[in-house]
Amino acid sequence: MTVTIAIDGDNATFTFEKTAGTAIVVDTANSAARYIYPIRWQLFDEGSEEPIPYDDLTNGQKMAVLDKEITFHLHSMARTHWIGNAVDTAREAAEEEAEEKFLE
Repeated sequence: MTVTIAIDGDNATFTFEKTAGTAIVVDTANSAARYIYPIRWQLFDEGSEEPIPYDDLTNGQKMAVLDKEITFHLHSMARTHWIGNAVDTAREAAEEEAEEKFLE
């Protein structure tokens, strides 16, 4: 998979691209969307409490499910990395302070 970032002024665009045979791409996308749809991203008709059956979704809705899932994971990984760095920095500062604060 090729991932690129294009920067245009104050905006940037992630592009994820994987080229393969049509059947493989379609089957992969459909299977991934079908898997995650009932777990996290169900869609509902306005006023309905029952989710739209997966087989009734448009291709656009199916791709929107994949977009949400990919975005979810990008955010989660970035957040986890940022928190880990903040924890490491705080730990290092606390260890340095403790060296000067307490008896040896």
